[in-house]
Amino acid sequence: MGFNAFAHRDIFYDHGFSEALDDGWTLSGGAGEGADGMFIVTGDGSGSITFTKTFDTPLAIPNFESVTASLINTGTENVVVKVELTGEDGSKATLTGPVLPDNGELKTDAVVGTEKVEGKIPASVKTLNIVLAGSDATTTCVLSNVLVKSIWNYPTIRANSSVTIEAEDFDEGELGQTYGTQITQNKNRYRKSTPFVDVPAKESFYSNGYAIGNNGENWDKYVLNKPLTVETAKENWGQWYQYTIKVEDNCEANITVMAGCHLGSYQLISVLGNHSSMNIPFEDLGHPFNWVAQYSGAWVLSLDGKNLQTTQTKRIVYGGGGEDVYGPIYMDKDQWISTQIVKDGQTVNNDTTWIYPNLENAQKSYNSWAPMTQAQPHYMKVNLTKGTHVLKFQSLAPQFTFDCMKVETGNAGVDAVSTEAEQKALKVFPNPATDVVSFGEEVEYTVFDLRSGKQVLKGSGTTADVSNIAVGTYAVRTADGRVAKLIKM
Repeated sequence: MGFNAFAHRDIFYDHGFSEALDDGWTLSGGAGEGADGMFIVTGDGSGSITFTKTFDTPLAIPNFESVTASLINTGTENVVVKVELTGEDGSKATLTGPVLPDNGELKTDAVVGTEKVEGKIPASVKTLNIVLAGSDATTTCVLSNVLVKSIWNYPTIRANSSVTIEAEDFDEGELGQTYGTQITQNKNRYRKSTPFVDVPAKESFYSNGYAIGNNGENWDKYVLNKPLTVETAKENWGQWYQYTIKVEDNCEANITVMAGCHLGSYQLISVLGNHSSMNIPFEDLGHPFNWVAQYSGAWVLSLDGKNLQTTQTKRIVYGGGGEDVYGPIYMDKDQWISTQIVKDGQTVNNDTTWIYPNLENAQKSYNSWAPMTQAQPHYMKVNLTKGTHVLKFQSLAPQFTFDCMKVETGNAGVDAVSTEAEQKALKVFPNPATDVVSFGEEVEYTVFDLRSGKQVLKGSGTTADVSNIAVGTYAVRTADGRVAKLIKM
């Protein structure tokens, strides 16, 4: 049974203050008043200022990580932030956090975690105290927000299961640690902690409603102040995201990356990205190379630092133009080029996968960012051993959307997904045809005009009546992703 394995952090309590303490908060060790949208507190010289929250219903905090208090402190140095948790059973824990800087009007998010704790953290909290220890009569402070949260929960993978890992739920952490991007503007509509990752507004055709957009910046130039190499090209034109997973059983997995590509964007990059000015000398290659033209819409997926081999063997090559140009190329795979490489004298599949505008998406349109429905997984028989592993998604050049990864598992040593249907060729006869064609099997089919890419016929059965479509060249595509060319006379 399939399910979404959301990497997430539970927020137990999140409250902001303005000109008063509300929501059941009280103050001791000082006096306060509202001014300029803030509640300003002055210490009474007792040695500490304490903000207390009493919960009417005890606050459950499973997998507790920390309390973050957003504070401004002025007038006193060496003020230490402490958190006191009292459970409904009377148990108590005191957590010691950082020293608040005497910084005037600069806000500090003081994170108080479990590094220094006395007592046992209760399973549910009746009373929460934010204590500013070491304050005196010269201390003036502002408490603007209190956040209580859990640890970061990673997706869990089990044998004989189907799991969806959302692209936007990459590991929590700093830029360069769990993700890499050249974006410098706040584009994240989903997650405040990583503003410089492009997560567009919610769309119904994305799993969980969100996806990572663009997947690369600066596609028309090299902006890094360092020599151009393969690695710096990935940094300049691509992006990367890290996904820690917890595997409970030894198993094999088939992994499908759900990604989408829009013809309007693809056309622009195909035309300008192929411009001679984009042939830039690479220091490690020893010759000029057009990275964007080669790797637009491409990615690499690695497991624990080792690139996975893709099942993709061919990709489209396109030099610009509208649907009337792109459609026939897309439908006729004889015009595509091989993505396979020669290694140790043998032709093998690459570790790079390309996405391109397609009709196998929720909107049945080349001009859509909706993810492509993939008949065959991108990665087959990936060995997962019990324990913690890291998947890293590395885009090589824009522009495409990355929605999620679907992970299908079986028992160790057993194929996770049968591929018999993918390997069986689609038969269409007679071909050329004038009225009725046969498939030799029961199928769900869609017929597309190779010139326009538009759907002209759809149905199911062992035959199809094509007598009413115009003379020309068409593509017949089945629900399981097989394609055959049809010539109508």
